[in-house]
Amino acid sequence: MGGASGGNYGQAMRNYAAIQKATERSHEGFFQVWALAVSLQYTDDTYVYADVPAAESLARYYLNYLKAYDEGILDPAFSEIGGTGWNYRFVFPDSYTLEDIEWIRKVLRNYRPDHMRLEYRWRYCRIVKTDIPYTGGCRRPVRPDLNLSKTQDYFLEGGICGPRAFVGQISGYAFGIPTRRAPSPGHGAMAHWTPDGWTTVLGPHFSFCSVNGLPGLEFLLMSQCHKEPKPYKQVLKCEWLGDALAEDAVTGYGSGGGFWKKLAFYRKLALVEDAAIEDIGATGEELAESNESSEKEDIRTIEIPEEFRTITVAGDGTITIPVAACRKPENSEKIRFMESIDGGIQMHYSLGGGRPELRTYVVELPQAGKYEFTADVCTVTVDRQFLLRVNRRTLVNVDLPLTLADWMSTEPVILDLKEGRNTIMFTIEAPNKGVSIKQFELKPVKGA
Repeated sequence: MGGASGGNYGQAMRNYAAIQKATERSHEGFFQVWALAVSLQYTDDTYVYADVPAAESLARYYLNYLKAYDEGILDPAFSEIGGTGWNYRFVFPDSYTLEDIEWIRKVLRNYRPDHMRLEYRWRYCRIVKTDIPYTGGCRRPVRPDLNLSKTQDYFLEGGICGPRAFVGQISGYAFGIPTRRAPSPGHGAMAHWTPDGWTTVLGPHFSFCSVNGLPGLEFLLMSQCHKEPKPYKQVLKCEWLGDALAEDAVTGYGSGGGFWKKLAFYRKLALVEDAAIEDIGATGEELAESNESSEKEDIRTIEIPEEFRTITVAGDGTITIPVAACRKPENSEKIRFMESIDGGIQMHYSLGGGRPELRTYVVELPQAGKYEFTADVCTVTVDRQFLLRVNRRTLVNVDLPLTLADWMSTEPVILDLKEGRNTIMFTIEAPNKGVSIKQFELKPVKGA
């Protein structure tokens, strides 16, 4: 697995003992491999929390992730990362608190669950493209009065390469995807694991990066070798012989080094070639310092069951309008209909895209009157509204609360509706930020 970071085996064993004491499940199977790997990776006196010993802090993270695994929150591939287990070194964040981890899980699960179903290159970290625009000159914190964490603050106005890479990293970490920083000269990016191999994201190829303290190509080669545990043992034996003989290390991806050290390096190359392990390259390199992608995005329309398009009336006269009950529940550049994490349907009106788009709802009322209009919404930014056009003549602004990825209802606004057929058009004027919506409600105003 690469040994204890910095050679600090004492701290690594303290970490491992603390995790094994915290839960019996860390004593066998991939749970044990995972416990050992993270114990070897984080061997400073503290981990993330400056006032908590590393062993105690890592045990907390392990129990948090174990609970998320049991609840089906972690990625389905988490238990099947395989190989030597080396990749499990990187499933815990390098600097993010458990509060940050819990929050970003909520963001993806409530606000953008569609990002959890993408192919692995973009899974989870696509949130950077959709909600962290490349924007320079932002004062931090954007809104000191809100007392947000740094991660939450990045969603308000975006940022340059660093903030975007940070959000991409934590989105992978939160769901157990092995992830690392991948800086290159003058630029911040990230790298993460996929079932097909590691990829850099929002920056250049490994050739131009450093990852986990190694030149990028060396990290990539290591990651490829760890897929094949048996032949990799030959690599290790050559390296141990080189260590025993005090040989110089190989530098420059194959230059210099003693006989055994150089043999170990070329055995790595042969191992990768024999196993036909491919370099899958960079992901979203054109987005490193831009919001514009050269790739045409695949816009898929999902099939929406009729039950999620049916307007219902409760005994007290309250009318519930599912967000998919519009005339055109179709996906577009700006609007996405998607399955909610609880199995329902929600709509996301995105930050990106061109001109505003409309969706129209038709409601039949038994009698004219005043109704309180509310919407169930999920937001991660502030000071935004959406606009209603009622029966083609009345414009009504609806303020969006900052829900911090929880589901909340908007403050009621009064709509004066007529008997029979009423049309309610929904849109958001530019500049907008993203919002997810599950349903609208119309509640009769008593005595009106």
